[in-house]
Amino acid sequence: MNTKRITTIIATLACLIFHAETLSAQVPEIVNYDNHLSGVDANFTGTGQFEFALVDSTGTITYWSNDGSSTGGSQPTKSVSLPVVGGYYTVGLGNQTLAHMTAVPFSVFSNSAVYLKTWFNDGTNGFVLLTPNPRIGASGYAMVANTVIAGAIGSSQLESGLTLHSNIHFTGEISLPATTSSTVGVLNIGGEPFVSDFGGTNTFVGPSAGNFALTGAYDTATGQLAAPALTSGYGDTTLGAYSLYTNTAGSYDIALGFEAGYYTTGDNDIDIGNLGVTGESDTIRIGTDELQTYLVGNVYLNSGLNVDENNLNTGTLADALTFGTSSGEGIASDRSPTGVSPYDLEFWTDFGNRLEIQQHGNVGIGTATPSQKLEVNGGYVLVDGLSGVQVYIGDDGSGNDVQIGSFKSGITNVACYNETDAKYMRLVCSSIQINGGSDLAEPFAITHKKQRVAEGNVVVIDDKNPGHLTLTDRPYDTRVAGVVSGANGVNPGIQMRQDGLLDGDQNVALTGRVYVQADTSNGPIEPGDMLTTSDTPGVAMKVTDHVRAQGAILGKAMSSLQDGHGMVLVLVTLQ
Repeated sequence: MNTKRITTIIATLACLIFHAETLSAQVPEIVNYDNHLSGVDANFTGTGQFEFALVDSTGTITYWSNDGSSTGGSQPTKSVSLPVVGGYYTVGLGNQTLAHMTAVPFSVFSNSAVYLKTWFNDGTNGFVLLTPNPRIGASGYAMVANTVIAGAIGSSQLESGLTLHSNIHFTGEISLPATTSSTVGVLNIGGEPFVSDFGGTNTFVGPSAGNFALTGAYDTATGQLAAPALTSGYGDTTLGAYSLYTNTAGSYDIALGFEAGYYTTGDNDIDIGNLGVTGESDTIRIGTDELQTYLVGNVYLNSGLNVDENNLNTGTLADALTFGTSSGEGIASDRSPTGVSPYDLEFWTDFGNRLEIQQHGNVGIGTATPSQKLEVNGGYVLVDGLSGVQVYIGDDGSGNDVQIGSFKSGITNVACYNETDAKYMRLVCSSIQINGGSDLAEPFAITHKKQRVAEGNVVVIDDKNPGHLTLTDRPYDTRVAGVVSGANGVNPGIQMRQDGLLDGDQNVALTGRVYVQADTSNGPIEPGDMLTTSDTPGVAMKVTDHVRAQGAILGKAMSSLQDGHGMVLVLVTLQ
């Protein structure tokens, strides 16, 4: 079958379909029928009840009935009211203006012989079948005169060069022979090949698309002059005019867009809106130097991603990997070998370089020129910790000091601890200034007697429990050990302990300033007086017998107590 004949067939079919649609719109689905009630009630005048069915010659196959209920030639369920004069009546079969009357479909008269079954009821004698069943004549078959019998029109009925003036609607397929050249098996438009299936595995769509000398397979060229030079490539796919224009032997290339992959000649390239590069393979190129490329949705990469291949970035957001629009977030790299920090990585927010990773590995936060492995330019470095203690290191800008502390209220301890060894570490420095306490204390195990030991109590060595202390209860006791620290809010400045070996539950001041519970049982106490134990449990008194006081002196009073019992500030100096 040649192209000219195909064109003629299509043109003729279009005309037939056009006229068929016109006739279909003009022919009503009604068959007019006149008859006489001969043999039943020949002179009846009035309104009769009728039931109708269109059947085959045997009366056992129903093609149509007035209410659609008849099957196998049976009597319909509902009747149609018609006027009868002297036994004569007229009915429009399929006239839907009548109650219980359905339209007669055209398909009824695709049958070669159609007969009418009629049941009549005069209102007195009930329904009677009128016989015989008359055959429907030409009026019914006029309804399908606008249809064409399948196979009735072939190539011999079509005129060569037939011109169409309407649309063609196909419900089937158009068959062309396999394409073997530019003139066989090709659908032409405007005298140029437009659609072809060259070699059985290649598809060309578009004016002069593809190459009819192609020896490769599974190639698809879509668009004007798409892949016109392709001769031996396999599995190439193009969409766009002049796409893969110079490719002759490259395989498995994909080009999308006008002139996409124009210069591509290698294998496994994907060019989307990009001209491609001659000889390049295994590369994806999207967009051009003059265009911005937007990707919507998630992007998954199974290989590398190169940003700024041409080394255009100079440590700014221009030619960088950016996020959003007009907010200043991105990742940049100074690609200039003479730049401030060449070949670095810069992390920007709000148009400022916040994090710098230099080529040699130094990391800067708030500085573009870190001099150490990690340099932070700012007030503090904050670490929340596992329990949210908010540890910081830095300074507040006042004083010549380095601050280590916590931003969380209630955190009062700093520990130097080795997590791997589960041991505290030694702190080495030239000097220590203590601002949170005034005495040197050590925790001791306390033996409680009748009363519990409280802050400010004087304690002595418990000779019945080695390593323990207990309340003093006699004057000038040479076992005196110190004062329980913490009275009147004066905390220990230094606490000494060795976990697991010399543990204790209460800090006892061994030297330094601390408040002690005292009384005037041995006279008023004045600053500078020596203090020793008394016979009141846990209470100090003034020394008046210096011979007995040898080895029983607690320290020197730094405040006075004129009468009774109270707190006295003492400088603990055991002697």
